[in-house]
Amino acid sequence: MLMTKMIFGVGNTLYNNWKYIKKYYNPDLAVDNNPEKWGKIDEFTGLKCIAPNDILSYTSPEMLITVGDPYSAECIKNQLYNMSIKATYLIEMIKEWSVSEPISNEINIHNENKKIWLLNTPEHDNLGDHLIAESELELIKKIKPEYEVIEVTDMEYLWHREKLRAIITKKDLLVITGGGFLGSMWLYNAENTVREIITYYPDNKVVILPQTIFFENNERGKKEFLKTSRIYNNHDKLTICLREKKSYEILKTMLSGNSKLHLLPDMGLFFDYNVHVKRRENIGICFRNDKESTLCADDKKYIIQIAKMQATGIKFISTHSGKFDDRKNRAEQIEKKMQEIASMSLIITDTLHCMIFAALCGIPCIAFDNVSNKVSNVYEWIKELKYVKICTDLYDIDSMIHEMISRSGKFELPNREKYEEEIKKILDN
Repeated sequence: MLMTKMIFGVGNTLYNNWKYIKKYYNPDLAVDNNPEKWGKIDEFTGLKCIAPNDILSYTSPEMLITVGDPYSAECIKNQLYNMSIKATYLIEMIKEWSVSEPISNEINIHNENKKIWLLNTPEHDNLGDHLIAESELELIKKIKPEYEVIEVTDMEYLWHREKLRAIITKKDLLVITGGGFLGSMWLYNAENTVREIITYYPDNKVVILPQTIFFENNERGKKEFLKTSRIYNNHDKLTICLREKKSYEILKTMLSGNSKLHLLPDMGLFFDYNVHVKRRENIGICFRNDKESTLCADDKKYIIQIAKMQATGIKFISTHSGKFDDRKNRAEQIEKKMQEIASMSLIITDTLHCMIFAALCGIPCIAFDNVSNKVSNVYEWIKELKYVKICTDLYDIDSMIHEMISRSGKFELPNREKYEEEIKKILDN
């Protein structure tokens, strides 16, 4: 049976490497996530471009990924894995990712000071993850002032694994950023990195800040659960914080001892923000468009229709900035998003951190759950807020909008001091 060779990613990385790709791989087809390219012949390579969903209609597909950064490559690998398609990848270093800048500018790596390495913070455009990273940095510096804190982003880690292994000492404390990426759903661009860190540093204390963990209820999910369990249990100095009870119970079945587990709020809830924005009459709507969403297209249309009937207007918002962000403009991007959300009369969303953004801003919010239930589970930390509610029945949305739209409040995380003290004890080496 002949193999159909394909390349995933029609752009500069493909074009810059086309001479070698053509000579050594000689692909038959191109694939891209951009619908504008589907069904067309690429002028540079002469290859027909198809949609990802069309791959399986071809005989024995093999894939070469041609994109310009490791994060995108890992996302595409995850996409193909779910389709049971074999993939290798070629990455051209378009941008020089380097840990030399934060190391040289923020810390003398050769000194004897205590060090905390905050690992795997985002360089993608999800501002919810940036909110977490910003909160983590500020909190760690507040509760552990005797430590020097070095941040290493996800892409810096991917590019410089070996450099970091040579720099990090056994005395250093390794802290992995919080979020919702543990488990089989985001395997290639997240879970595997966490596994690797835990495996590479057996002698270091490793702390995972509050996370959601989720394994799909299929053969793949079961396989990855066992793999994660084996890796986690092989590390004697691993502490894992979970941001909701469901994940906590999953980890209890996975780990041999419960002493390594802690139940703590999402780190975004520790963010300090004072809003001074005039509220308008628009309802802000923020929906997921990925595999975590439980709302179908008709559900979203219905919600939008009802919202239009009860507001002067609606505004579609996103917790994604639309471009790569890093720590250089992280605070600015978060501030901009906070200002946007704070100007709404009401937020309707199925994303966790849009709910958290709204809560921090004191703006009423109606939230729908996602596939891993992280929205409803994290909501338990803030359920006392009268201006944030979970909608469990789509057809309640009309009455809920009417009830919630005039509400507001001032955010305070209940028992914040207690949680900060617990995190301080966890980080004690």
